[in-house]
Amino acid sequence: MTQAEASGPIPQAASARGAARGRPPVLFAMGFRPFFLAAAGYAVLSSLVWLLVLNEVLGWVWPLGGSPGQWHAHEMIFGVMMAVVAGFVLTAARSWTGQPTVHGGWLAGLVGVWLAGRLVPLALALVPGIPLPPPAVLVGVQLSFPLLLIVGLARPMWVARYRRGLPVLAVLGALAACSALFWLNVVGVTRSAWAWSSLQVAVHVLVLLCVVIGGRIVPLFSRNRLGDPQIRSVPEVDRLALLLAAAVVLLVAAVTAPPSGVSAGGGATKAVGVALVASGVTQLVRMRTWGTAKALRVPMLAVLHVGYGWIGVGQLLVGASWLGVGPSMAEALHALTLGALGTLTLGMVARVTLGHTGREIVAPGAVIAAFVLVQLATLSRLLPAVAPLPAAYELGYTASSLLFGAAWLLWLLHGAGPLTSPRPDGRPG
Repeated sequence: MTQAEASGPIPQAASARGAARGRPPVLFAMGFRPFFLAAAGYAVLSSLVWLLVLNEVLGWVWPLGGSPGQWHAHEMIFGVMMAVVAGFVLTAARSWTGQPTVHGGWLAGLVGVWLAGRLVPLALALVPGIPLPPPAVLVGVQLSFPLLLIVGLARPMWVARYRRGLPVLAVLGALAACSALFWLNVVGVTRSAWAWSSLQVAVHVLVLLCVVIGGRIVPLFSRNRLGDPQIRSVPEVDRLALLLAAAVVLLVAAVTAPPSGVSAGGGATKAVGVALVASGVTQLVRMRTWGTAKALRVPMLAVLHVGYGWIGVGQLLVGASWLGVGPSMAEALHALTLGALGTLTLGMVARVTLGHTGREIVAPGAVIAAFVLVQLATLSRLLPAVAPLPAAYELGYTASSLLFGAAWLLWLLHGAGPLTSPRPDGRPG
């Protein structure tokens, strides 16, 4: 995806002429518009629900045997993050292939399928006595979205013979498989260990996607914005970073898949820990030629560098946890989910929204504050790793939920206007 450049305003007649030519409604003109709006709104809602459930303000009547923690983890991954991924890849595929991607009524339908996947389990959990749908319906609702997204992406890639997009399709397929395993457990088809295993693997799959895409765009955007020819990628390090991130996914899947029964000191467990530590170090080394010191002075670049840096730090912490010498797995994984995925998704949502709506890619104060709040949310959630006390745990998850929801609320208040209004330059998109 290339960095969009803002240009001067064009008379309103341009928008009218575009509408007359039968363009789809602005909100469904391109994938990033509805999905980024949905991701932001659902991030705020799900953070609030999670906080109220944890503090027993809302009752939890989940009739399928799943815990509130499983719902929270699933919705952060397959609700918020997947909406951001969908908006990004649908928009990027148009640039990658030169072919139109899902828009108009088809895009509205895809958003509706995503929304159904959020509302059905939420209603089951919070509304006592609601009729329980058949298991096939529950699983089908959840799987429809990733599968339809894959189909929507595969078509333009096939037409354009864009083979570089195959890893993205593979990642989406892996996420669909993780969602299937989770919901098969929820409806009682598989054993309970599959639920947490599938969620943990999904986190590492999303991290792999960030390693793939982040390795392309972070140095590219930094070089273009800073005008520094010394900012570059090192192909050998890039390949190693991708290889190790993929190895982590495979190893975690192999070790956590039931019946694993791997003891904390087992060889397989140590292999996962070593792979994570090696990958974490490599991701940080990969950034050595990306001009991070200069990029930190530019907020729209800084958020991408900080987010990618959290990949390295998070993998080191999770690796240490696997090796039995670090924080608990719950805290360590939040360095990846909140730190890496949370920062990178918010950064890319802000960047793509501004660039693809024809606006200058400059972060105003509210957006910078949102970037900072995500960092504070991450650090708050890691507080129990530093001070392993009950009070620290309660304070950590409460503050983290509030700060994460506040970050996305700030972005929603700022980004809703550009996402729902025509480009000021009159161009489609």
